[in-house]
Formats: sequence, C-alpha cells, structure tokens
Amino acid sequence: MRRIDLIVRVGEQLARTVRQPLIGFAVRAARAPAYLAGFGTLQEFLERRFQAFSRLGRELSCLDTIRARETALSEALAPGDACPLE
Repeated sequence: MRRIDLIVRVGEQLARTVRQPLIGFAVRAARAPAYLAGFGTLQEFLERRFQAFSRLGRELSCLDTIRARETALSEALAPGDACPLE
C-alpha cells in the first residue's frame, strides 16, 4: 500500500510542478545545452513527458484509476491466489 501511495503522490506532485511557468521554460531552455553535451535523447524524453503531464492539467482521475487497480491487484496477491491477473 505504501508503494501505491507513493506513486499517487509523485503523480500529484508532477501535476503541480508542470503547471509552474518557469519549469516549462527551463525544460525548453535546456534543449541546446543537452544536445551539445550528448544528452539529446534524455532531453527528448523529458520534453515528451513534460508535455504529457502538462496536458493532464488538473484532471488527475488517472491517478484514482491507478490507485484502484493497483490496490485490487495487491489485495488479490496477498492471499496467494493462483493467478490474480485473469
């Protein structure tokens, strides 16, 4: 349950962070230096993830879905069910 809580908390914090105007500017401003330093692939990854979280805005129902599904799976695994994923 702690792992699930941490996942949701990280998601909530990311949603708050991407709404900060300076964060978007910093991500974009790091593009040229990242490529020059050989970290272009990492920069592309960060920009794509930033854009994805930015689109979420304040809509975080996906985190409720993650919590519900992960909790159900965790509870199914606890008693030692043969195949809880079916």
